[in-house]
Amino acid sequence: MLLVTTADPQTWGNGEKILFLGEWCKRYSQRNTWSKLDYEVAPIYDFDREQLFNKNGYPQQVYERYLDVLAERLNQLHQVTFSLRYWRILIGPWLNTFIGVLFDRFQSIDTVIKSGTATNTKILKFGDTEFIPENMIQTEKFFISDSYNHYIYGKIIQFLGDLSYEIIDDSIINKESEESLPEKEHFGWRYYTVKQLSEKLKKKFNSPNKYLFIHSYLTPKAEFLLQFSLGQIAVLYPHHNEPPSAKVDLNQRKQLSFRQSKNEFERCLESLIPKQIPIIYVEGYKNLRYHAYCSGWPKETELAFTANAYHTNDVFKCWVAEQTENGMKFVIGQHGGHMGTGLWNASECHQIHVSDYYFSWGWEDKKQSKVIPLPSNKLIESRPKPNTSGKILWIIRNLLRYSTQMPGIPASSVVLEYLKGQERFAKSVCPSVHELLLVRLYMENYGWDEFQRFRDFDPSLKIYRGNSTLYEQLQESRLFIGTNNSTTYLEAFAMNFPSIIFWNKDIELLRESAKPYFRLLEEAEILHYSPESAAALINKIYNNPLLWWKQPKVQKAKNEFCKRYAWTSKNWALQWRKKLLKCRKDK
Repeated sequence: MLLVTTADPQTWGNGEKILFLGEWCKRYSQRNTWSKLDYEVAPIYDFDREQLFNKNGYPQQVYERYLDVLAERLNQLHQVTFSLRYWRILIGPWLNTFIGVLFDRFQSIDTVIKSGTATNTKILKFGDTEFIPENMIQTEKFFISDSYNHYIYGKIIQFLGDLSYEIIDDSIINKESEESLPEKEHFGWRYYTVKQLSEKLKKKFNSPNKYLFIHSYLTPKAEFLLQFSLGQIAVLYPHHNEPPSAKVDLNQRKQLSFRQSKNEFERCLESLIPKQIPIIYVEGYKNLRYHAYCSGWPKETELAFTANAYHTNDVFKCWVAEQTENGMKFVIGQHGGHMGTGLWNASECHQIHVSDYYFSWGWEDKKQSKVIPLPSNKLIESRPKPNTSGKILWIIRNLLRYSTQMPGIPASSVVLEYLKGQERFAKSVCPSVHELLLVRLYMENYGWDEFQRFRDFDPSLKIYRGNSTLYEQLQESRLFIGTNNSTTYLEAFAMNFPSIIFWNKDIELLRESAKPYFRLLEEAEILHYSPESAAALINKIYNNPLLWWKQPKVQKAKNEFCKRYAWTSKNWALQWRKKLLKCRKDK
């Protein structure tokens, strides 16, 4: 069979039988084309996630070994002597993510080749520099595009050398995915009003700021007040633009080559790191350092805090990496769900490792003294009152066709199981509940075409995809339904809004320390492990969900859970001030 690795029809052959590598190849919007083909879909490669993604799991071991060598090479290339921590802060998000992406793609190809089901494939011809990303932002865009993934699959196939392939010269290259990542931040009039006020005060008093807050996930008002409580004039800093791109220099990249592999996957990884590391860390590094130096962030800062600038904001990462070399404390705050609960979260591990302290939303880690429980910086919200005659808000997770990390959540072909669970739920609710359902889709379509899928399997469903916030829609709803272990149900819990959540426990894997708290939710019937069970309860309580939600057993379970994973407090500013003062002074 002809192996097809992506949804790009240029590689689908001329009528021969096809083996799609995964369900991501079959765009729902293209079903009129692929449904007429003679095809099979390769099974998902099998591995023991419990074993692979424990604390000392294989991907993390590979990351640590290769980060150490790559840091040494980059120091030599740029003639600097920065520490391993410096490079971990700067290139760690890229290397960590790239290893996870490549491991997933490698396992898929290797499994198919070893099965003997594929006989040949077609590979689009790309130049040596076609898919070298400029920075971390473009890296993430590449990871979800068909063209980039075809490029990576092709490199793996050529590296392994066990599958016959044909190079297609006259291909049409589209490096950007049809799906786009959402903007990382949005500033409204309130932000700019507070920012202008803070800048005027800063100029008037001209006092040095010991604390810097970048992408804090605090509201402008909350951040403004917190900075005043710390004894400084509040200054709000926006996202800095990335430096202009530099020209690729293959000779420089050769200096990043090394050999320390223990197996075929690692040899493949070694061959691709020099070809894939973003330009900003190699050819554009000097310009990056210059932009960081000229960023306007105060040189006298003794502690920097962020919730999410640690990942894609290369200018900030460069600045904070160099400042930590000079003794500045770096604090990261939790910015979303799954942290502290999921079996494995590579991003969480990275954040804890690079920071001096990590502020969680209530959970602790006995093996990580850096983790400090504090009231959530994101869950500081007013509490909307349920609308007793309102809708039932049903939240659908954001769905990627190509996995960009490997935590214990639905990814790639497993997404279809998730979508089938949603379909089962819609079929299990009674007609009165069905009439009240409002499906809220993620703002961006990442390629699963879930709007059309929902519309086709149930044309009567009301579907929303837009810019209204969760808070705004809860004000018009009587009940919240969460369907995955991420952020939205934590927001609803923190608002004490009537909530029911359900998911497949074989997909949403939990760490041992979190299981007792989710068991409390299960016993209170807040959490269900089948869509039918959730639907059965909703059918009973939909007329007055608040009456059920206010039951002592339900409230007790929710409150115990929130103390651990969605902690809020009226005195949050005082608690944050106390911890930040201590963190800055600690040696």
